Amino acid sequence: GVELKGRIGGRLRVGDALLIITDECEPCSVMERARGGLRRALLSGWRGGATCRVARGGLVRLGDAAELF
Repeated sequence: GVELKGRIGGRLRVGDALLIITDECEPCSVMERARGGLRRALLSGWRGGATCRVARGGLVRLGDAAELF
């Protein structure tokens, strides 16, 4: 539920970790290998992802909320 498009330079907190968004990325073959059909499902309406730099490492647990600011 976090909109990443156009947020280069934004900060993303996931669990205790703080990430800085460095670029946008298109749905790719890596995603496809992880979950068949994901690439095609995400192509519509640019539902890609982002690359990030770790500004502060921390523990990330399944179910942790992601907060963009």
